[in-house]
Amino acid sequence: MRTIIFKDLDDKDILDIVDPAIPYILIPNFRPHSAREWWTTDIQLDSKEYLKNVDVRDLIVDLMTDKNTIEKIFKRGQFNQLALFQFNKRISNTLKIDELPSGTADSILIQNGLVNKIWINYEFVELSSTDNNYLETIKERYKSKLM
Repeated sequence: MRTIIFKDLDDKDILDIVDPAIPYILIPNFRPHSAREWWTTDIQLDSKEYLKNVDVRDLIVDLMTDKNTIEKIFKRGQFNQLALFQFNKRISNTLKIDELPSGTADSILIQNGLVNKIWINYEFVELSSTDNNYLETIKERYKSKLM
């Protein structure tokens, strides 16, 4: 897996880096509500049971989604300090990125279909990929913003 780092990419640039050909995007530890305050929602406990109209705060989820949802998240301005993992297949229910050993995490994720990893940290964006051709295409497109 090779990595390149960019500076000063805006939200449209970052969305462009998200490969539309890779269907599964995982955002681990996503906070759908960035402010630390109470809000009312329904929570699904299993396939049939819900907690209706409950107050929650600090909700953190692993979100498996697609590029359309990523665009909605970006429109809300919720993309700083966000990690996006693009997989070519749906990951298993038991694979938890936070619980992987740091030394072997990338190889385990690649075995499970990881293609791209995008880390967005305010003015810096790090793109790692197993696809050298895609990485070179993005590198060329944004060469003026390479670190």
